[in-house]
Amino acid sequence: MIALPVLAITGVVTALSTMAVSEREGLTTSMGAADAYVEAFGLINPEVHDMGDGRFSMSGKGHTWTAGELQPLFPGARLVPHREESVMLEDRARYPGMEVDLRDPVSSGMRRLVEGRLPAAAGEVVVSPPMRRMGTTLQLPQRNRSVKVVGVVENPNQPMGDELVSLPGTLFGEDARNGLSGGGWLVDMPEPLLRDDVDRLIRKGIHVKSRALLQERGSLDPREDALAMFSYGFAVPAAMVAGFGALLLMIVLETAVLAGPAFAVSLRRRRTELAMISAQGGSSRHLRTIVATDGLVLGGLAAVAGAALGLGGGVAAAYVLSRFGSRIGPPDTQWVVVLPVMLLSVISGLVAALVPAAQAARQSTTAVLAGRAPDVRIRTGRPLLGLALIVAGLAATFAAHASEEMWILAAMTLVVVGLVALMPWLVARCGRLASRLPLPFRLAVRDASRHRGRTASAAAAVMAVTAAVMAFGIGYYSNYVDNRDRYVPIQPLGTLMISGEVPTTREWAEIKAKAVVTLPGATFIEAHEIREPGSEENSILMLPRQGGRCGPMCERPGGDYGIPVGDERLLRFLLGRDDPAATAAFAAGKVVVFEPGLVRDGKVRISAEMTGFPADAPAVFVAPSQPKQAGAVVPFTAAKKLGLKTWERRLYTRYTPRDEMLMLPSGASSYYEAGYRNYMTPQLWALFGVAFFFVVSGTFIATRLAAADSRPDLATVHAIGGSPRVRRLLLAGQAGYISGIGVLTGAVTGTVAGIALTWSLTERAGSVTIAIPWLFVLGVVVGLPLLAMVLAGALMRNAPPPLNRRPT
Repeated sequence: MIALPVLAITGVVTALSTMAVSEREGLTTSMGAADAYVEAFGLINPEVHDMGDGRFSMSGKGHTWTAGELQPLFPGARLVPHREESVMLEDRARYPGMEVDLRDPVSSGMRRLVEGRLPAAAGEVVVSPPMRRMGTTLQLPQRNRSVKVVGVVENPNQPMGDELVSLPGTLFGEDARNGLSGGGWLVDMPEPLLRDDVDRLIRKGIHVKSRALLQERGSLDPREDALAMFSYGFAVPAAMVAGFGALLLMIVLETAVLAGPAFAVSLRRRRTELAMISAQGGSSRHLRTIVATDGLVLGGLAAVAGAALGLGGGVAAAYVLSRFGSRIGPPDTQWVVVLPVMLLSVISGLVAALVPAAQAARQSTTAVLAGRAPDVRIRTGRPLLGLALIVAGLAATFAAHASEEMWILAAMTLVVVGLVALMPWLVARCGRLASRLPLPFRLAVRDASRHRGRTASAAAAVMAVTAAVMAFGIGYYSNYVDNRDRYVPIQPLGTLMISGEVPTTREWAEIKAKAVVTLPGATFIEAHEIREPGSEENSILMLPRQGGRCGPMCERPGGDYGIPVGDERLLRFLLGRDDPAATAAFAAGKVVVFEPGLVRDGKVRISAEMTGFPADAPAVFVAPSQPKQAGAVVPFTAAKKLGLKTWERRLYTRYTPRDEMLMLPSGASSYYEAGYRNYMTPQLWALFGVAFFFVVSGTFIATRLAAADSRPDLATVHAIGGSPRVRRLLLAGQAGYISGIGVLTGAVTGTVAGIALTWSLTERAGSVTIAIPWLFVLGVVVGLPLLAMVLAGALMRNAPPPLNRRPT
């Protein structure tokens, strides 16, 4: 039981660390055996601005370096072309592609050959394992050619990711040796590229990565960034300290209440041994020390075992997930997390042994050696203390409901601790309700109530986990529903918008041509954007904020793209239908607005980042076909009356690409309206998995201890004719009673905490969204106790215990 939290935390941390591939860990897959990597695009004759402390910044004109220009800067080196970009296949989807000669020793280790052979000529490719399904010949519609699949390779850091690899010039149609629009070169050098060499090249405008430097210092990943903040005197928020302290307390508490029943059962088995020590002169302090030392030793052993199993399980989980497309690096973990958790488990073992140690010191030596049942006063916990902590925790939760989430977590920890103190009293009172249950369940409940110390500890562990899972489930599901309901599309669903931030008509024409080639068969609707006076940059037309409504970019209604200027074709496209009244108003120079409440007295206020605005323009409200769609369309005549200059810089189409990351020229951007796309189901399933692990594991182990402690009672049941079915029902009843009490109390506590968390996450202008994931709640409250009962009854050892003849 002590090992369970260590195993779970260590496993999760190890799996995440193994799947997080840093730049240093991914050197071989990104650079092969090369000493350096040079990007093709950089700067020409840059201006270097020294910033002190060895730092500098650069500015200058962009330049695409060629192999001929770079070779003199790398004397004695060999430059091997390399390029990574997406490539479109016959299904109109885009896949990651790479051009490099995998036969070259400098690319050794970048990809692992699984089947077939490596490309040896133009027109040959190798693919990753998931792409074998696409056949041995692939069509490249953008290049109007086909390529032959000659083998299968794996990326060691992402074995099941989609990818095509070919020689330079096959996939992207531009020979990397003669200059690249992207990509670069793998550099094989006689000597490593050192810091001075890198600084010299960077000051020339060449972007270069040195293998020697990366191996020496690695890359600054988010974990190192977080540590750097503290090393530079970063102030830790009080809420973070409170939340972290509450988390540590919960870990110790959870481990202690999980391990408590085991030490209680162990004490009953060692009564005679401890009584013999007492009869030979051992004091009460000696007995307390013996039992407490057991907790310390067992806590240490459990910490080591849990950490070892967690490390192995985390690596295994990372490997399994990599077979479904996730990334994987060398086995790794965060010892800064694992070691404190192990220390906490040792402390928890000692804490869990304190109560049995006190009981051992109070036991009657004479009664134990005489074979009589010990006269132990049955405690009902500390209900008054528990109630006081619960009231204090609820008051603190109410006070913190509108503050940060960490304060709510800290406040609810008081409620959980109060319920732990109250749990023996609850177990005793609930046991009185078992009179109408079937006989096996009635016996199970009465046995659990009689040994309420053992039962209360396991039920408290289940309660704590259930409370946390319910709180996060309700809180974050409500946040999901709130964001989903507040989401406002800026164009019809299934619409792709391409926008250009380019100063010349020629560059915009290139973007349009690239869009036509990239999306063959699509019909485009042109739209205009406004341009700033005396400038070659776009500006943004904006509408007033609507209370509580938020588009994809909350800061600006209509998104960062603003509202477009166009003709009647654009109006019909964005409306989603022909509307004669809207068309007539539009032709009369009125702005057609899609949001109710923005048009007042026949006018709408339009804002722009230029002088003379905001300004009022004639407008009419028309409801679009797409529900909740925001924005408007400005006719050319209205833009002219407002003194605005426009130019064509936007395209709309109903073509739905499978890959939204379109490869467009520099200066172009795209936005695909797919509606609200955050899915809550995986998160709820993950929370349910956490609850399942702790609830079922804790209940199963506690029931197993109860079965071991109740062997005389089970022997009596067997002696008077109790069948194996009755014995299984007894065990199932024990599991159901433990998990039922824990889940119900935890569900009530977690619901209160979840509503407080919801308030913190969704409160806007006095409005709060509270949503309950009822299927998730039903699964936790009803499903987990039933599942625990079934597993305990089906898997628990059910052999009849032997009857012992004892002289009287």
